[in-house]
Amino acid sequence: MPSHPPRPASPAATVRKGILTGLVLASFAGTAAAQAPAPAPGTVPAAPAVDPGAVKPVSILDWGIVAIMVGAALFVVCRSSHRN
Repeated sequence: MPSHPPRPASPAATVRKGILTGLVLASFAGTAAAQAPAPAPGTVPAAPAVDPGAVKPVSILDWGIVAIMVGAALFVVCRSSHRN
């Protein structure tokens, strides 16, 4: 007996799935951006271990990622241009 192909999802089901996915992602985004709890009154906050004004050195991995992204962007732009 031949099997029938699955029916495509209805537009309403697709919209519900999108809304549910958006709500789940929004709930996780709120927890990730939450602030640390405030210190109790009367306590002295600890001094930072590193000078906050110090410039962090850029690693070779950062430069590699930037080079790959710029190269990929140039590749896509040049490949999509329709010049002869």
